[in-house]
Order: sequence, then C-alpha cells, then structure tokens
Amino acid sequence: MKSLKSRMHNILPDMLPVVPTMDVVVFPHQIVPLLVLDERIIRGINAALNEESKLVLLLASKKQSGTTEQGVIGTKDLFKVGTVATIMRVIKIPDGGIKILVQGIARAYVHDIITEHDILKTDIEPFTYDDDAKTVEVMAQIKNIKDIAEHISVSGHALSPDFHIILSKMNDPEKIADFILSHLVIRVDKAQKMLEARSYRDLLEGLYEELSKEFEVSEMQETIKIRARESMNKSQKEYYLREQLRAIKKELGEDDTDEIDKMREKADELPLPDEVRLEVNRQLNRLEKTSPDSMEAAVTRCHLEWIISLPWGKETVDNLDIERAKKILDEEHYGLKEIKERILDFISIRSLKNDGTSPILCFAGPPGTGKTSLGRSIAASLGRNVFRISLGGVKDEAEVRGHRRTYV
Repeated sequence: MKSLKSRMHNILPDMLPVVPTMDVVVFPHQIVPLLVLDERIIRGINAALNEESKLVLLLASKKQSGTTEQGVIGTKDLFKVGTVATIMRVIKIPDGGIKILVQGIARAYVHDIITEHDILKTDIEPFTYDDDAKTVEVMAQIKNIKDIAEHISVSGHALSPDFHIILSKMNDPEKIADFILSHLVIRVDKAQKMLEARSYRDLLEGLYEELSKEFEVSEMQETIKIRARESMNKSQKEYYLREQLRAIKKELGEDDTDEIDKMREKADELPLPDEVRLEVNRQLNRLEKTSPDSMEAAVTRCHLEWIISLPWGKETVDNLDIERAKKILDEEHYGLKEIKERILDFISIRSLKNDGTSPILCFAGPPGTGKTSLGRSIAASLGRNVFRISLGGVKDEAEVRGHRRTYV
C-alpha cells in the first residue's frame, strides 16, 4: 500500500480541483463526457489544465441530485470517496458552459474541501482495501463473475460479444470490477456504494449481484425472442401449408374458397355474440380443410348458412296499445269474444310487467277455425313480424328440437 501512496503522491499535486457530478459515478479507467455550467467549477477545470490536467470527481448526495442550479451544491453534500481523473478534452459551448471528456485514474478519499481563489479544491488520500486480493474467497468470486459475465457477453445483451475475451486476461479484482462496472448501466446510489466498498469481498459481491440481474434480464429477453420466433415460424408454416392445400384443391377442381370467403365476410359484418363468432370461425376453418364432396362439408356449410341467415341484432318494439289491439281484432274477426278478451288480457299484462316474460298463448282447434289468422292479428297489433312454422305430420320431437348442429 505504501508504494501506491507514494506513486499517487509522485504523479498528483498536493491539491486538486473538485468537480461535483449529479447523476454519474466515474470508475477508474472509464471515459465519460461531462457537461459543466457552474462558473466556479469551470474555473477549477481551467486551473487543472494548467497543472497536469488532473481533478477529483465527487458525486453529490441523493438529496441534492435533482438540483442543477449554479452554486446550490455545498461541500457537505458531496461524498467523501471519489475518482481522480484526467481531462482528455475540453469543448466550449455557446451558453457559456463547457463539455469535458475525462478518464478515471484511481479511487481516492477526500478530506476537507476548501475554496481557494473561488475554486473548489481538496487534498486526497489513496484508497485502500481492508482485505487481501489473493484470498480463496476473492479468487472464487472472480471466477464466478467471469463465468456470468461471459454468459451475458455471449448473449450480447448488456456487454459486447468480445467483452469476455478481454476480461479473461484480467486477474486483479479491482481492475475486473472497474472494467465491468464501466460497461454496465446501474443505479447511481449502487454505483457509489461499489466505488467506496472497503473490501474486495464487498466490491465483488455487489458486482455479482448486478451481473445476476443483468443475466436474468438477458435470459428473459432470449426466452421472449424464442417464443416470438416460434410463433412467427408457426404462423408462416400454417400459411405455407394452407396455400399448398388451396393449390391442391384447385388442381382437383375442389376450390371452394370463394364461397367460404363470402361466408366469412358476411359473418364478420353481423353483430354476432362472442361465443357464436368463435364457433363460426372454427367451423369456417374446418370447412376449408374438408373436401367439398364430403357429407361433413355439406352439413357444416348448411349449418353456417343457417346461422348467417338469422336476423342477428334485428328486433322490433312491441306496441302495447290495448285500444289499437282491440280494433284490429274486431276488424279481422267476428265474435270469438272470450278468445279476444284473453288476448287483450295477455297484452295488458305485457304492458304492466314490461319485463319481456309472459305466458305463451296456445290456440287449439280443428283446421280452419282461425288459429293462424288470430296469430297474424296479434302480431299486427303488437307491430311484430310473424313467421309460420307448419308442424303438420311431424311425429318425432327431434324434428322440432333438432338432430344435430341446431344450436351453436
């Protein structure tokens, strides 16, 4: 450690200008651009250019991290562990500020920060670790870090593909940590915590934790990519096979896609309930794959045509005017007093309840006694359409309830 102190004292002045940073932690060997607008900090940078171009970068504490006005950051708001850096380039910008390109050299402790000639300055002490870099635990952690960094590097997520090649040639724990941290995007508070870690073990543990997070993210991204690729391949395969099937049917003279497409268009235009639309689409897809000459295709086509022909979304509003109903019944039928009174009672109950539920009227009698005409009169009085379903000769209830494909 003495050689490190003496080496730093030999290459650095006694006092260095201080440059506070708001949202970035610069690690040794890392090259970072910084924007400086504070005149006092700019004077310090100009002074550093005259003295070996060295300065100290200190992160402002979290409570001040949102402040950008000049002169707001106080010396007490700066962390005591920072990075000694060298100025590589200075560019003046029109609003009076400057952009500087700096490269970190080493960690350092700072003591009292003073103002000299209106420039923030501090004396520094070389940063040292409390443990040995050659312990078995440190060496094992270095191996773990190299392994997980290689996985991330190969995936190309947060580290470049050739990153692990350079990393494999490093053995110093501090250089390994600084090299990786300079390429990772992590929270500022965690970066500062690793910058000021007092032991190699703490430094490497914090680094391994961040790499583990990046590894999980890279694994999840790779899983998402594989799923998306598989889904895309499946869709492309289905499209290719469907086109082949269509071409084969066309060669066999079984191409009925135009008819199916028209049925699909009609179904899309209808206000079908979700469960009905799902079943219709399933049956259309099935019909496309079925031979047009098969019995199954004929049944499916007939069923779909029946569904599409239904008056989906069309309804009438009942006219429950008793006087109007009585007038229509008297005009179209003579006598039948009790039957007419029952019909008017039916309409009266509908007008009072207005909930859509009511008994079903049933007229029984020999042919020609007026059952159908009474039904038409009731429909006319209510303003409804009337449909006549003849059940003459029907003996099996399945003819009414349906044998198959009656309900969707």
